[in-house]
Amino acid sequence: MVTRAEDIFSNIVVGVGGSESSFSALRYAFDLADSVQGRVTVITVEEMIPPNVLAISGGAAFAGFVDRASAAASLLAEQIDDTVRTIARKRNSGLEVRLERGRVADRLAIAGETATLVCLGKHGHGESHGGLLGSNAEQLVRRLRPPVFISPPEHERVDEIIVAYAAKEPGRMNLRVGRRLKRSLGCPLVVFTAQKSEDTCRQILEESREQLGVTGQVKSSHVRAG
Repeated sequence: MVTRAEDIFSNIVVGVGGSESSFSALRYAFDLADSVQGRVTVITVEEMIPPNVLAISGGAAFAGFVDRASAAASLLAEQIDDTVRTIARKRNSGLEVRLERGRVADRLAIAGETATLVCLGKHGHGESHGGLLGSNAEQLVRRLRPPVFISPPEHERVDEIIVAYAAKEPGRMNLRVGRRLKRSLGCPLVVFTAQKSEDTCRQILEESREQLGVTGQVKSSHVRAG
């Protein structure tokens, strides 16, 4: 279990399926891991055709299709490996690249069991993300123990960090992680809370300043909850 904010970036698992959004997730993973000289593990999954499908389909023609699909998957894995290692150059983090076979969601869930953070790319319109589509991604978020970072489709500079805070755990850990991100990425931190009264909002936001140990460096935002 992660108890220090900096530990959350120490062992990051990234699902990379060959799409631009998955490479964007990898770049963000390095941005985070580099701040603590952590480790990034890239998981590329070659989805296998279930044995029952092979048994039902049969025939030499289908077997030939399976062979061609396997060869294409191997070529894609090589191309992904080359791109990953190019992105990893001049980075301060360790790198491990693993090619696994099975269902994307299952393999990433297993890899995520020992991770401190899992990074996934948000696929764009019409983009497959190596098989990691909406329902699989949602299933992964529910199954994974560590926090999940869903990156934008394109890797861009982070202009602002927003942390939701309600003056209790895990909100205090969120504040510590936000402070670590602020320091690593060099951008403003906004603390947001939604409460029934403005007085409560002010109290919580003041506590957030005390938790962060700063004065005048944190933007605050509040809204009255309905």
